[in-house]
Amino acid sequence: MTRPSFQCGWIEKRKRKGGSVFLLRYRVRDPHTNSGWRITTETLRQCQDMREAKQRLQERMVEINARNNGPISASVTFSRFVHNLWAEYVSQRGIKPSTSYSYDSMLRKHLLPEFGHLLMDQIKPIDLTLFLKGLREQGLSSHSRLNVYTLLRTLFELAVEYEVVAANPVRKKLHRPHYRAQEKPILTPAEIRQVLAQIPSRWQPLFLCLAVTGLRIGELLGLRWQNIDLDRQTLQISHSLWRGRLVTPKTAASARQLHMPEVLLSALKAHRERSLFVAADDFVFGRDDGNPADAGFLRKQVLYPAMDRAGIRREPRTHGFHLFRHSAGSIVHAETGSLKLAQSQLGHARISTTADVYVHTDREQQKRAAEALARAIDPNCSPNRRNGRHSPVT
Repeated sequence: MTRPSFQCGWIEKRKRKGGSVFLLRYRVRDPHTNSGWRITTETLRQCQDMREAKQRLQERMVEINARNNGPISASVTFSRFVHNLWAEYVSQRGIKPSTSYSYDSMLRKHLLPEFGHLLMDQIKPIDLTLFLKGLREQGLSSHSRLNVYTLLRTLFELAVEYEVVAANPVRKKLHRPHYRAQEKPILTPAEIRQVLAQIPSRWQPLFLCLAVTGLRIGELLGLRWQNIDLDRQTLQISHSLWRGRLVTPKTAASARQLHMPEVLLSALKAHRERSLFVAADDFVFGRDDGNPADAGFLRKQVLYPAMDRAGIRREPRTHGFHLFRHSAGSIVHAETGSLKLAQSQLGHARISTTADVYVHTDREQQKRAAEALARAIDPNCSPNRRNGRHSPVT
């Protein structure tokens, strides 16, 4: 609920030709100012003296206080809120350009066409239910609908903070789409070698680095020679490339230092010797003109043809650069048995992300887990014993 606000206002007497006038000044709610208020002035006409002005002041302030404590959304449409208060919120929060771009896309494609003309307090839970149902019937994926739901919820939380609406109409039980992250495909080490063998020599160092480090494609393309220490065999992630410009890493955990194994070290040394651009701020994997490489070109013109030649069956939206990242997480976990090492290598802020999305268990790992559990419960159990040759658990 909007917190009640009561004020007395004040009178200013101004001398003008033909006599004095009395000005009434008071505050009104305005969500488009930083404080949420603005001061307004009106002339008290037909007041002969200060006594009459003060009497009129008391009458007007009853009306003003009633207006201030009513719903401010009476004059704020969804479109106006988005283009003013929401835009200011995004700017002040320092939201990543990629995230801001995603917000703008959802607003432009889905939310503004549906709700832009409506007053904020006219948007009810039933409207959101029908809207999200429509997105589902249009074939929008559950993950995309979850993103729209999350944006709506945050947007109306902001509206509540600004007291534009009394309550958030987005309800978790009613509106949150059911979404279950599907296990992503991965490549085995042998399949990765097959793909790398089909990559043209010009781009071999880039894809070897992608496979060996598990970097995000933006992190990889944002690498500059100042991030590479060939003597210490380290690689520093300090930026990411997004739409041709350098931005800060995705999260604080994404800014990390990685060890370069010998195979990658040798490849980068040879790559540096061949490169025409080796200054500290030059891109490691730039184009022939020194500008950063384009991810779309590399995916369509280099990676996909190499996968086809290697006999890797590609599925839509699953066999891009991120495939190597999923594979790296699973390989690190399989070889070391450590989720923390996989999390550190991938630069995840939460280990749950590593465990739930990026680490996959193969059949051999499942077999080892089952055998370990059986040995712990029944010490007489041995994977080499046949059933029936040891005492059962009682």
